[in-house]
Amino acid sequence: MTSQPLPPTGSTTGPAKVGASPGAAEGAETAVADKTGESNAAPPEFSEVNGIIKDHVIATMALGLVPVPIFDMVAVVATQLRMTHKLSQAYGVKFVDNVAKSVILSLIGGVVPVQATAVLAAAFFKFVPGIGSFVGGAGVSILSGALTYAIGKVLVQHFESGGTLLDFDPARVRERFKAELDIGKKAAEVMQGEAKKAAA
Repeated sequence: MTSQPLPPTGSTTGPAKVGASPGAAEGAETAVADKTGESNAAPPEFSEVNGIIKDHVIATMALGLVPVPIFDMVAVVATQLRMTHKLSQAYGVKFVDNVAKSVILSLIGGVVPVQATAVLAAAFFKFVPGIGSFVGGAGVSILSGALTYAIGKVLVQHFESGGTLLDFDPARVRERFKAELDIGKKAAEVMQGEAKKAAA
């Protein structure tokens, strides 16, 4: 997968200043833990974050190939939720299930009606025996992977800047999300082979 460069890290953690007392360092760590719910000494490696996103892109693409209408979309959102959980853990950000679901659905809803129409059209084809199922599955697979890619990328950018799920504003990243979605479609096309193997 061709990975786009991520912005510089905005981690809120780091070594204490030279000359600072141990108590000050402990206070800083406590403040971070209070904000995130978890303590994370350093931001994750670029390769680790990209690996998390890629694994879930392939997983959602594989689910999109399942010839069962409606089921795949429910499973795709559940997989995107797991990706959000893993990214939250990587950045030491507190994961709140209902907030994460809201973030994901808001991001997807922000590209309605164009993308939603494409998903529904592809899902509809799954009801058609034979070639219809293949065409529908391929369409849902690519779009599912692209959406997962875009969700992962905007979350990473937000976490890198020191944000959390609680202060994530989908409206502020809508244009960025659409741009990442276009990149995600191309990435998903490249990963079709891996998705088919995963589905098998």
